[in-house]
Amino acid sequence: MSVRAFKYFTIGTTGTAQPLIGTTLTSAVVAAVTVPSTSPSDALSILPVADSSMFSVGDWVMLDSTGAAGEERVQVFTVPDGTHIQVKGMKFNHANGAFVRLAVLVNDIYIQPADGNTVAMYVGNSSALTTAGVFAIKKIVFVVAGTQPQDFYIARRSSGCQS
Repeated sequence: MSVRAFKYFTIGTTGTAQPLIGTTLTSAVVAAVTVPSTSPSDALSILPVADSSMFSVGDWVMLDSTGAAGEERVQVFTVPDGTHIQVKGMKFNHANGAFVRLAVLVNDIYIQPADGNTVAMYVGNSSALTTAGVFAIKKIVFVVAGTQPQDFYIARRSSGCQS
């Protein structure tokens, strides 16, 4: 089993639900135009993003429906630099600021905020998560700098079959 670690991410706006591992579009994007011999699922589009460090070639990515006909799943084709990803199969237009989030299967998630956080962080399972606890799984409280922060760990493992 491989382990994939990420850097500390900055929470964009307090009080607003956002993806655990993702970024935003830095400008609107228009779906690629295909030629008759090309399937829309093969069309390539360059997405300008705030940070491309969490994406690898072959990853599946969800593009949120903000300003689009719908949410869609596309595949990362290349990561040319720190602020762009090239994806395959984008069919809808997406607005500036739309979330671009990693959408791969995982067995374990470990979250630890940096010490010195100034606000609590809520971990949940819906973009409708609220600070009142709706859709919240865990509240990670802030701690002063130099203090061990709380963490959140969840594993999804199969126990296997025994006879």
